[in-house]
Amino acid sequence: MKKIMIFRNPEEGADKNAQAKKISTFLKKNPIDVLFSSDMKESKELSESIKESIEVSLVFTSRLRDINLGKAKGVSAKKREKNFPEVVAKWPQRFEEENKKVKFPEGESYAEFKNRIFDFLYFILKNRKEENIAISTHGDVMAVVLGELEKMRVKKFQNTEIMELAYEEDKLRFVKRIES
Repeated sequence: MKKIMIFRNPEEGADKNAQAKKISTFLKKNPIDVLFSSDMKESKELSESIKESIEVSLVFTSRLRDINLGKAKGVSAKKREKNFPEVVAKWPQRFEEENKKVKFPEGESYAEFKNRIFDFLYFILKNRKEENIAISTHGDVMAVVLGELEKMRVKKFQNTEIMELAYEEDKLRFVKRIES
C-alpha cells in the first residue's frame, strides 16, 4: 500500500516558518520517500523549507498548481462581476454536474482542474516506486481531491492540516484529515 500525505501552502499573512516547522515535525514522525510540490512560489518556498529539515527528494511540477482562472486571475471581485457576469453567477456551483465546465476566458474549468490533479496523482502512484509520498500544493487541490473521493465540499483547510490518502489495488481512497 502506498501512502500519500497532502498539505497546502500558507495563506497570505500566515507564519510560513511556523507552518514549515509543524509539517516537518509531522513528516519526521511519518517518514516520506519523496516530496512533490507545486512550482508556484508559496508551495516552492514551503517545500524547500521542509527539505532543509528532512532528508527527502523534492520534485517541482506545474501539474499541482491551483485552478487556472485565466483572465480573471488577479482581478477584483467587482471587476470579475462586471467583465464575466455569466461565469461569476455559476462559479459557486462549479462542483455541480451541470456547471463543471464553467470557466473564465483562457482559464480552466472544474472538470479540467479535477482531471489534471487526478491524472497526476495516478501517474505518480503507478509510475513511481516510492511508498510514502508527500504533496505540497494549494487548498483548492486538496478540496477537489476530498470532494471527488468523499463527495465532501470543504471551503477551507487549515494551514497545517494534512490529508492522508492510501493507494492499493489500483484504488485511491481517503483515509483521514490530520491537524499537524
